[in-house]
Amino acid sequence: MRRSIVEQLLQLLGTGKIEWNDVQSFITGQLQAKNIEAISAFFSKIAQHKDRSLNKLVDRIVRLPEWSDFVLDLREEVSVAKLDAGEPEPPVQFLVSFPRRMYPGLEATMMVHVYAPRYYREQSEDGGGEPPVETAGRQVVITPKLQGCEFSPRSRSFQWRNDSRKVSFQMIISTRQPNFKLDRPRPGRVSFFMESVAVGEVGLQVYLASGEGKSELHQKPVKLVANPYRGVFASYALEDRDAVDAMIESVDAVLGDHYVYSGKPRPGKNWREELGDMFNHSEVFQLFWTPNARKSEKVKREWTQVLQCKKACLIRPVYWIEPLRNYPPPRELERLPFVHMDI
Repeated sequence: MRRSIVEQLLQLLGTGKIEWNDVQSFITGQLQAKNIEAISAFFSKIAQHKDRSLNKLVDRIVRLPEWSDFVLDLREEVSVAKLDAGEPEPPVQFLVSFPRRMYPGLEATMMVHVYAPRYYREQSEDGGGEPPVETAGRQVVITPKLQGCEFSPRSRSFQWRNDSRKVSFQMIISTRQPNFKLDRPRPGRVSFFMESVAVGEVGLQVYLASGEGKSELHQKPVKLVANPYRGVFASYALEDRDAVDAMIESVDAVLGDHYVYSGKPRPGKNWREELGDMFNHSEVFQLFWTPNARKSEKVKREWTQVLQCKKACLIRPVYWIEPLRNYPPPRELERLPFVHMDI
């Protein structure tokens, strides 16, 4: 009986002799069939192999457009499943629609939808059918980022007027970065802020291709849905408390009491206990960076604690005093993207 392609490939992995065309043919076929078990077995065999040079093979597979589509399809399925999971409806949800592929010189469009039907429904019921007045002055800021891509505008903001808002961004490949390479998927994210508090984000992956591909712009876009963070821990200097507390109260009104943990010990708890609760109830550590925060020992203790707990990927720093170079972040935090906010 003729051996299957996967059997041949797995045997070739043991001899060190493997042709890329065979690998590409096998992987492409399995991706189209969504045969996750075969793909998983193949990568598992590579991971267990003594020849570390096979990591280059994995890298080439991950660069395939078919692989990018496969990952996006799975993410979309998981994302949409959240809507049908029967879980309690969150007060706010975010939906981002973006292209699967982009090509040099061709603009594409990203659509972002922010909606809060449950919050407005509850407020209307309490207020006799009228929309909640207190949301009218509440600002939402949307900031997209993607490696190798520029957005126009760089961010959008709006005031709450009803339970649903849509905004759009134009996207174009930018290769100003030296030695930037195309023909591979690039990561990014869309961040959502309410009154300068980070409340959620949607992770992106877009395949930045070379050559021409006008027809790709008409492909079905990817749609990803995300709920707000489970909670946010706000780190700030005591001298900035009035400004930050006003933001926190505004966000708590929409997303629930104590959605934002401000680091002020509650009755019967000390600072260390409060930080422990932060990791149990919050997904994000938001650093409100100011000249005061740079000098604050309290703020330093808090971000140091987060780094020690290996949660650096969830640190979301913002600043509103310009220029940032006059009070630069410490070396441990300088690689993080500090987002400017108008406060």
